[in-house]
Amino acid sequence: MLSRQFPFIQMGRTAQVLVAVWVLIALFITYLISGLVSSRQSVEQRVRDQAMSYARLVDEHASATFGRANITLMAIMDHISASDLAGAKALSASRRKEIEALMRSQQQRTPGFLAMPLANAQGVVIAEPRGAPPGLSISDREHFQILQRSPRDTPVISQAILGRVSKKWGVMLARRISLTDGSFGGMIGVNLGLDENFTNFYATLSLGKNGAVSLRDSEDRLLVRYPVVEQKLGKPVATSGPIKERLLAGDAEGVLTIPSAIDNIERIFAFRRMKDYPIYAAVGLSLDEALVSWRRDRDMVAVGALLVILAGISITFALRRMERIDNQLKTHAVIVESSEDAIATADLNGIITSWNSGSQKVYGYSAEEVIGKHVSVITPPEKGGEYTLLLENIRSGKSVSNLETVRVRKDGQRIDVSLTLSPISERGGRIVSYSAIARDITESKRLETKIFRFNHDLEQLVLQRTAQLRALSKELTMVEERERQAIAQDLHDDLGQILAIVKLKLTALEIPEKSGRQGDLQQQVKEIETLIDQANRSVRSLSLQLSPPVLHQFGLVPALEWLAEEMHRSYGLSVRISDDGEPKPFDPASSSMLFRAVRELLVNVHKHAKVGSADVDISVAEGRLILSITDSGIGFDAQKPMAPSAEIGFGLFSVRERIIHGGGEIHIDSTPGDGTVVVLILPLARRSKMRLENSDTTIVGR
Repeated sequence: MLSRQFPFIQMGRTAQVLVAVWVLIALFITYLISGLVSSRQSVEQRVRDQAMSYARLVDEHASATFGRANITLMAIMDHISASDLAGAKALSASRRKEIEALMRSQQQRTPGFLAMPLANAQGVVIAEPRGAPPGLSISDREHFQILQRSPRDTPVISQAILGRVSKKWGVMLARRISLTDGSFGGMIGVNLGLDENFTNFYATLSLGKNGAVSLRDSEDRLLVRYPVVEQKLGKPVATSGPIKERLLAGDAEGVLTIPSAIDNIERIFAFRRMKDYPIYAAVGLSLDEALVSWRRDRDMVAVGALLVILAGISITFALRRMERIDNQLKTHAVIVESSEDAIATADLNGIITSWNSGSQKVYGYSAEEVIGKHVSVITPPEKGGEYTLLLENIRSGKSVSNLETVRVRKDGQRIDVSLTLSPISERGGRIVSYSAIARDITESKRLETKIFRFNHDLEQLVLQRTAQLRALSKELTMVEERERQAIAQDLHDDLGQILAIVKLKLTALEIPEKSGRQGDLQQQVKEIETLIDQANRSVRSLSLQLSPPVLHQFGLVPALEWLAEEMHRSYGLSVRISDDGEPKPFDPASSSMLFRAVRELLVNVHKHAKVGSADVDISVAEGRLILSITDSGIGFDAQKPMAPSAEIGFGLFSVRERIIHGGGEIHIDSTPGDGTVVVLILPLARRSKMRLENSDTTIVGR
C-alpha cells in the first residue's frame, strides 16, 4: 500500500540515492538564487535610500545657499533709499563708493559671489563691487524683466547664466526695489557661481562614476548639474517626464528608475522640491555601479551552482556506471553459472578459486570438492609440462584460445576438451589469476575422425571411378572413330563404286549423232552425269570428314596440314601450320579428339572472328603436347562463364568439355577487339600408354 502512495519506495537503491542527491542540489541552488534575489533587492533599496539622502542634502545645501544670498541682499537693501533710484539717474560718486564698499564687505563674508549688481529701473548697473563697465545694462535678463513686471517681496532665481563681467556660469538671486509709490525702482542681485556654491560641494558626494546631481526650476530648466554639461545649462531638460509628472501631481519627493534625458544613462533618481524656492533637486545614482559587487557574488554563485550541478552529474554517471557494472557482473555470473561450458578461475599457483555448474557437468566434481585444490586434479600426468607452459604464457599476459587437449574426469575417464585461458588483472594491471573455459569435444572429435575416414574412402572411390570413366571415355572415342572409319569405308567402297558404275552405264547410253532425238537425250544424260559427279564429290568429302585417312595413316601433323587445305578450299580461311618437328606419339582416340578439336576451333574462327587467317602452332614441352590456335579477329570476353552462345559458338564449349574430360587443359586469352588465343595441352607418354585395365565396363561395338 505504501509503495503505491510513495513511488520512491519502489525505486532501486541507485535511483533513490540519485533522487536524494538531485533534491539536495535543487534545494541548494534554490537557496543560492533566493539569496541573490534578496541581495539585489537590498542593493537596490540601499541605492534608493542613498539617492534620497543625497537629494535631501542637496536640497538643504541649495536652500542654505539661496537663503544666505537673500539675507545678504536684504542687508544691503536696508542701506539703499528710494532717492538713490529715483529718476533712474546715476549715483553720485560718493554714494556709489559707499554702496559698493558695503557690497564688498558682504561679499568678503560670503565667498562664492561672482557679482552683486545694483540696477535702476532702466536696467543700467549703477553700482557693482567689482567694477562693472560704465553703462552696463541687464535689462535683457529674464530675472530683471520678471521683477520689473510684477511687484513682489520674494526673490527671483534666474536660470543658469554666463556672467558678463566674471565670464563664469552662475545663478542670479535678485530682489525688487520699489519706490515710495510702489513703482519699480530697480533691482539688486547676487550672482552665485556654480562651481563655488554648488558643483564643488557635489564633487564631495560619493556619486560613483555615473552618478549625477542637478537643480532644476519649475520649467525643468537645468540650473546646476554635476558633472557639468555647459551646453545644457539654462535649457529645459525635457518637456515632460516622470519626475515632472510627479511634481505636477503634488509629490514633494520621490524615487524612480529612469534613463537620463541628458546622457541616456539609466539611474535611480531621487527628487525633492525646495520649500521656499520653485526649484527641485535631483540626484541620480547608477544601479549598475552599485551592483558590481553583487554581480561578483552572482558570478561566484553561478560558478558554485555549476560546480554543484557538475558534481551531481559526475555522481549520477558514477552511480549509473556502478549500477551497470553491478548488473553486468550479475548477468555475467548468471551466464557463467548457466553455461554448459566448464568455466573456472585459478590463481597463478594453480589453486582453483571458482567453479561453475558447467564445470561440474564436464568434470564430475562439485564446487565444494575442487575449490582450494590444485588444477592437477583434472590434468593428466603426461600433460603437466603443457600446463606449466600455459601458466608461463598467462604470467606474461598472453591468452590461449581453443587449445585442444585432454583432461580427466572424477571417474577417471579421459575427455577431449577445447581450452581457452585468459589472464585476469588488478586495477593497476598486475596479473593475479586466470580464467579457464573448457568445452567437451570428445563426441565431436569422434565424429570428426569418422567423417575423415568417410571422406578418405569417398575420395579413393571417386579417383577409382574417375579413372574408369576416363578409360571408358577413351574406349568410346575409339569405338566412335572405328564407326566413322566403317561409315567412311562403306561410303567410299560401296556407294562410291555404285555411283561410278552408274556414270559408266550412262556414258554407254549416249545416243549416236544420227539419231533424231539426239539433242534432248544427250542433254538429259549430261545433266545426270553432272549430278552424279556432285554426289560422288559429296560422298568423298563426307568420307574424309568422318575419318580422314591421312590422320590414321600419317599422324596428327599431316592431318592438320590437310585440314588447313580443306579450310581454305571450303571456307576461304588461310591457316598456317607451324610444327617444332618433335615426335608426338598419340593413340588413335587422342589424335582424333585433337584433330576434331582443331577443326571445331577453326570453324569458329571462320564463323565468329570475322578474319581471313589463323595460325596453328604445335610443340612438345616436358612430355606434353601444346597446341595453340591464334587469330586477330574481334575477340570476346573470356572472363565470362563459358557456355554455348552465338559469341563463342557451340564448338568452343564442346572442345573445352572434351579436352578436360580427356585429362588435358584448355586456356583461352581473348578480349573484345584484340583477337583470340586458344591453347590445348595434353600429356603425350601417359596418354599413349593408357590401357583399359581393371575395368568392369564392357564396350560393345561393331
